[in-house]
Amino acid sequence: MTLEESILRCEQDFNYPDIIDSNAGLYETVELNAVGIPSWNRLKINKKRTAFLQITSYRGISSEATHFYGKIIVEGVYVATLDNVERPRNLSNDEEINHPLYNYQYNFIIKRPVTFDEINSNPDKWYNYNAGDLTIRYNSSEELISDAKEIFRLRFIGDWNFLVKYPNGKIINI
Repeated sequence: MTLEESILRCEQDFNYPDIIDSNAGLYETVELNAVGIPSWNRLKINKKRTAFLQITSYRGISSEATHFYGKIIVEGVYVATLDNVERPRNLSNDEEINHPLYNYQYNFIIKRPVTFDEINSNPDKWYNYNAGDLTIRYNSSEELISDAKEIFRLRFIGDWNFLVKYPNGKIINI
């Protein structure tokens, strides 16, 4: 997978940079009287910033549901005022759009390409898709984790913890 493909395979709630450093969002913006400070280590200095793959599924709940969904959730920053870092600074919608790294968390929905074989084996399910179109449905959690790890490796640099949170609540560090 290339960086460009990893970007296409992430549905984002904001226009985040292609590559996100573990220091992302920790900057000052004088015209907003805002500064991003770590939300992840306010009590534990030197704690690494964390991102996790949250896996969900309707498997066992909905009939014939055998798919998994994934979202990478990244710790963002706490935004304070420049003149008093103990006072929070709430951003407007426009300010958040222009400074997405000031968000408290960053969300990336993971997608994969639909294969020709999938379409042929179940044309009713995939009637509106062509091979290569992206879907949020994964056939296995292993396939989802593999893609998420590769996307994370390509899009995130610096000092991170990367965890997987399974539908049953189990959390592992990867």
